[in-house]
Amino acid sequence: MVVAASSCQMLWFLHLAAKSRIDVVRYEDAADAEMPEDDKPLRLTRITLRPQIEVSGDVREDRVLRLCEKAHEHCYVANTLRSEVLVEPSIRQRGT
Repeated sequence: MVVAASSCQMLWFLHLAAKSRIDVVRYEDAADAEMPEDDKPLRLTRITLRPQIEVSGDVREDRVLRLCEKAHEHCYVANTLRSEVLVEPSIRQRGT
């Protein structure tokens, strides 16, 4: 489930970045989930996606963050789940 949410977020982000002519040179996600054993029924209660995105060129960080938010809005996996899905991106400019 975590990998599906992470992949969906990444694919939407890369699609939106390409349409916006943003050169993404690296995208990695350190996603995880919470499944408390003492909260029945046993289920994932939260998925946290932590994409680490590296872009090249003169791109403002707030623009990339907006694309992350938009990708999250479009992600059909996150929209399907009853669990909370959080996205905590970190953005880096290549060469800085």
